[in-house]
Amino acid sequence: MKRISLIVLGIFVLSTILAACATPTQAPTPEETEEPEAPVVEEPTEEPVVTEEAPAPTEEVAAPEEPEPDVDPTGQTVVFWHVWGTGTPNEAMLQIVDEFNQTNEWDITVEPVDQGRYSDLEDSMNAAIQSGDVPNLAVGYSNALANWYQVGVLADLNPYMNDPFFGFTAEEKADFYQAALNAPVLADGTMVGFPISQSANVLFYNETWAQELGFENPPATAEEFKEQACAAAEANATDDDPDNDGTGGYVLYAGASDVASWVFAFGGDIKGEGGEGYAFNTPVVKDVALFLKDLQDNGCAFQTESYPNPEFATRKALFTVSSTAGLPYQIEAFAAEGANSEDEWGFIAFPGKDGGKAV
Repeated sequence: MKRISLIVLGIFVLSTILAACATPTQAPTPEETEEPEAPVVEEPTEEPVVTEEAPAPTEEVAAPEEPEPDVDPTGQTVVFWHVWGTGTPNEAMLQIVDEFNQTNEWDITVEPVDQGRYSDLEDSMNAAIQSGDVPNLAVGYSNALANWYQVGVLADLNPYMNDPFFGFTAEEKADFYQAALNAPVLADGTMVGFPISQSANVLFYNETWAQELGFENPPATAEEFKEQACAAAEANATDDDPDNDGTGGYVLYAGASDVASWVFAFGGDIKGEGGEGYAFNTPVVKDVALFLKDLQDNGCAFQTESYPNPEFATRKALFTVSSTAGLPYQIEAFAAEGANSEDEWGFIAFPGKDGGKAV
């Protein structure tokens, strides 16, 4: 049984009362005579007496009662859809699940089900929403969670987080970075998920290819980004390989995270005034939309049907967007046959109009 211990601090007040002391007195001085003055002898005085009041009896403070759970979860089975089906992440996740299954006092059983990659899980989840057979738990990016909440299949986690029996104490909440806890919180305060891992939205950048194109440094501004993307697209359009025509620059994907990163780099925000809702009609959002459209209209950006890891590894894209969590998949793509495995590449931030950067 989960125990919640409360420490009661008792405050005791001690009052010490000092009785008034008797003031020493002098014997009366005899009248002067012609005889020598008799010495003046002071009468002895009594020492001050300190008295104390008997302490008032104290009442025992009753220990607060433990909250009782509103539900009994005993024997429940929880179906958990995840994306960690291989390698070390899979081993670690299964170890956590096994430990919980063996030690939780309610005999709850978690059944982990690997759904492949995030895109595969989102497809499966969207199909499950149509059929009505959704899992109890699922992982997903914040934008996917927001969409699922809008169609009514996700619960607000605030009541669970703050439940007096099953929830987190204030001390336990303090163990988390507040920014991480805020990540799945919507503008109206609804908590649509719990942060199981954190990653940053970044640009993958092929440094070796950029230098061959004549660029010594990554782009520091949006204009420099366009220049490099267009140079890469021009290089593929004019080489001897017709299969890579129309590629080479930036892989454009208008996902919420990508658009938000560009907006932040341009110095804007996607939240409405006072944090109420979202605002996509601001001048900054308009600038970002025109910037991305300009890239596409000039042949410097293109789209792919799936994650562009193969395109980035084969010089069909100088820039792609990815979460830092996608690093293992990109490394795997560079190890595949036909990839430019000797190229040096890495992460860079989204560049803004005036040199601002964001992830």
